[in-house]
Amino acid sequence: MPTATWTSSMTGEKLTFTIYESATEWNPVAGLYMFCKRGAIGWEVFYVGQTSDFKQRFSNHEHWPDALAGGCTSIHALVMPSAPNRDRYEDMLIKQLNPPLNSQLKPRSMTGLLQGAGMARLGLFGGGASNPAIGAGMAGLAPLGTTFRHQ
Repeated sequence: MPTATWTSSMTGEKLTFTIYESATEWNPVAGLYMFCKRGAIGWEVFYVGQTSDFKQRFSNHEHWPDALAGGCTSIHALVMPSAPNRDRYEDMLIKQLNPPLNSQLKPRSMTGLLQGAGMARLGLFGGGASNPAIGAGMAGLAPLGTTFRHQ
């Protein structure tokens, strides 16, 4: 499976996310995730989140329709069992990436950048023929800006 490593410009910590298609059949494990698309020079992130259960969370995610409408093509996922670690890294990612669909943990002025009228719920999660062991290793994270080169 392809991966993308996100490196902190502040701490040097790294997090390696596995890259999945939206139709992936998810396992009931905890971790971090990002809705992304490949940009001209790296990945563009629409939304950063965490969950105690990927399978349940992605069965009907409220931000997926807006991410898809913005061009989202993949989900970056990282297994992370520890809730305090998920809280810490989610906070770092949101503050540094400033994803347009996240309204928590960032200034209110960016809220709704990609949200618009008439975006239908497309329900692309669930199904899929693969059954991945979501994610890979763990380290740390915190890139700068909204588009990054992956290693």
